[in-house]
Amino acid sequence: GLWLTIDGGKSWTDIPWQGASGLPQTYDLYAPVGGSLGVVYAATDDGIWKIVDRGARAERFALAGHHVTSLTRGSTPDEIAGAVDESRIFRLNVGYPEQPIFTALDHVDVEGLPDTVPINRFALDLHVGRGFLPGAWSVMINDYGGIALMILSITGLLFWWLPRKWRNEKPKGQLKFRQRALRWLYRGHGPIIGILAIVPILYLSITGIMVAHIQGLIDLGKTVRLDREALPPLYGYRDLSGEISDVITLAEDRNHMMVASRFGILETRDGGANWKVDRSLPLGGDDDGSRYNLFRVDDHVFVGIGNAGQFVRRDNETAWTELAINGPKLAITGATRQGDDWLVKSSRAIYRGRIGGSFEDSAITYPPITGTTLFLFLADIHTGHVFRFEFKWINDIVAALAIVLALSGPVIWWKRKWA
Repeated sequence: GLWLTIDGGKSWTDIPWQGASGLPQTYDLYAPVGGSLGVVYAATDDGIWKIVDRGARAERFALAGHHVTSLTRGSTPDEIAGAVDESRIFRLNVGYPEQPIFTALDHVDVEGLPDTVPINRFALDLHVGRGFLPGAWSVMINDYGGIALMILSITGLLFWWLPRKWRNEKPKGQLKFRQRALRWLYRGHGPIIGILAIVPILYLSITGIMVAHIQGLIDLGKTVRLDREALPPLYGYRDLSGEISDVITLAEDRNHMMVASRFGILETRDGGANWKVDRSLPLGGDDDGSRYNLFRVDDHVFVGIGNAGQFVRRDNETAWTELAINGPKLAITGATRQGDDWLVKSSRAIYRGRIGGSFEDSAITYPPITGTTLFLFLADIHTGHVFRFEFKWINDIVAALAIVLALSGPVIWWKRKWA
């Protein structure tokens, strides 16, 4: 949802989405220079919406049906820019919202990539479907592994249970049917589904155990690093499709842009064909598995990198200033100015302070949430946190059993083949 407060967080009001078929998921907000809440643009999973009349309502504006994951000001005052599906950069003139201009990033060159990748980054990428192939292909492989686990569980159970059920029952003319049923249960379980699923089941199970103990995995990543050139071609970063978590443009220069990716902050000066990693920022996103956040407010550019720090610089500066935030080491995701003070937001709190000084918890409370999304509930079931944090050990046992079955199944199949 999207909420508005006019009393410093003491009370919040839901912003209604005029004409929406459901509740759009908000990814980013952009208020034009000047700070007025008369108009605010919202990037959602159903295009860009315009919040008008100081938060009275949200109405459709542009890119209906598109998954707009990032939104920022354009290189001119009448332009906004952003990213669709974390894959394509767009620009559009606010006077002509039906005429966006897209920049594809599927054939690029990136300079300054690290020579190695920490093992925790590779394990996380594999587990969430970003480790083999670009775009949705890695996700599809993971999906096949997950579906195969379900089918193998059902067919394996039936292959074990049905003979025991039929043992004390007279066939009554059904002997051939039973034989065919068991034969095709075996074929569906082993040669058709199982053999093709060995690789995804193995890496999903192994990385699942690693991710369940994330802090130990992060610590391991500080010492164990993999040669990037030896990893799948995806790590060559020739295709940035699905890699752009945030994008900003630079004033009066349409070809100058910056994006946040899992390999750091990338910058281009030729409109998106060639990019360079900003090595003046710590590569903390690689080292601890955290995600880079990139956004701008007026002439200030902010970068949030979780444990590695939070940074800011002005357009006329080349060096980054680290923000001294007295709170959990979480990446900042937004900021706004109030006079000489700044308010910066992380997922835990909103902090107030001045650049060059310290930031303290502003005590602004977030809107009270009476429920949770199905996605978050399923995520907590997947990790076991919906029960207890110790449930990860049960997940470890299940994953270990899946590894044993994936390794022993091919041996049995090799002896029997199609049967």
